[in-house]
Amino acid sequence: MTKRLWFNLAAVTAVAEHAASCNQFRAFGAAGRRPCLLVDTAGGGRIGSNGRSDTPSPAWLPASYVDGREERHEPTPAVLLPLTDPDPQPWSEPSLLDVLRAGVHRRMHWFTIEVASNGAVTHTVVASRQRVDLPADVSWVPAHVAAGELGPYPAQIAAGYHRPGGSAFARFTRDVAWWIALDIRHLPRSRQPGEAIRVVDEQVRRMPPAAGGERANADVGEADGWWRIDGPAWPWTVADHDEYDAPPEPSLTQTWGPDGDQERCVVCHAVDDLDHDEMPSMVGYGHDTWTRCRRCGSTETTDPMFGIRVHPAPWPPPRARQTELDRDAPTIRRRP
Repeated sequence: MTKRLWFNLAAVTAVAEHAASCNQFRAFGAAGRRPCLLVDTAGGGRIGSNGRSDTPSPAWLPASYVDGREERHEPTPAVLLPLTDPDPQPWSEPSLLDVLRAGVHRRMHWFTIEVASNGAVTHTVVASRQRVDLPADVSWVPAHVAAGELGPYPAQIAAGYHRPGGSAFARFTRDVAWWIALDIRHLPRSRQPGEAIRVVDEQVRRMPPAAGGERANADVGEADGWWRIDGPAWPWTVADHDEYDAPPEPSLTQTWGPDGDQERCVVCHAVDDLDHDEMPSMVGYGHDTWTRCRRCGSTETTDPMFGIRVHPAPWPPPRARQTELDRDAPTIRRRP
């Protein structure tokens, strides 16, 4: 059975940077002439630097998690993972140091080492680890998340962890929770999630199904102004734009609906709730157009000379406007 050690990627990268900054190294042979990670795979596992310098070496970094168990009966020798290529070529694979740095830049979270029963060692960089619940010291990072027709919404997600099935642990501010509740009430009943959200004053409540088709209030749990909304009914996925892709063209609307015959506001998610108008352009050719979302007030204008200009309104809106929209929104009907 393979044993897998999980290390915090940022911490491993700090150890690697120490080794890469040194001119002398603790190792024999070729490994003694270049920076390496020292990996002790026995027991709980740990990683250190082979670099020597006037400044103290970083302490050994213990593994955060250990999966599987070691089947070797003889002592496991320490493993040296070279961080740099002494003779890099244009066709060479990226060095381990470059892989670690790129992983941190791309917001990956884990560096894993797999030890096979024959002693072979492989390593990789991993974005997140599956958990049913979260550790007490979890870090929350900003992201945008979506689930089916809902979203994307600004949120915080648990860094380095995902739920069974791959969805994110997510939490939201009170105003964004209100926005989610509003979007749910505008969906056809057949396409609404299994749970509803209710926001009353400053409190957020999840309403999971209960016996007889009724919904029961369930406390979401709040910490520092953030409310957890996740679980099987909320398969949140990260929807942030990938920095390596070309940015999308600016637009107030996107094609929407099962058949692509609807328009949705990208600011507030209102569907087919838009005003349009056009007139001959003042530049002497073509047309000037104007589009406005009735829900949030965002506008988009176009003209032949300057192209598209989008003017998003603040969203979620002030509380007074939230109250007005709640009165106009379809409500969840309970069974008698």
